[in-house]
Amino acid sequence: PVAALLTNNVISKKCVAYEEEGMEAFFELEVKDIPGIVAIAHGESL
Repeated sequence: PVAALLTNNVISKKCVAYEEEGMEAFFELEVKDIPGIVAIAHGESL
């Protein structure tokens, strides 16, 4: 899963908004060596 990939490559994590919301808060992550997937829908469902 993506979550497992992220946990191994996160260099730093900082809560930037809504800290009181716990897991629903807005976090800034600094990551290293994360593969990217780009999808372009052109108005359609992915």
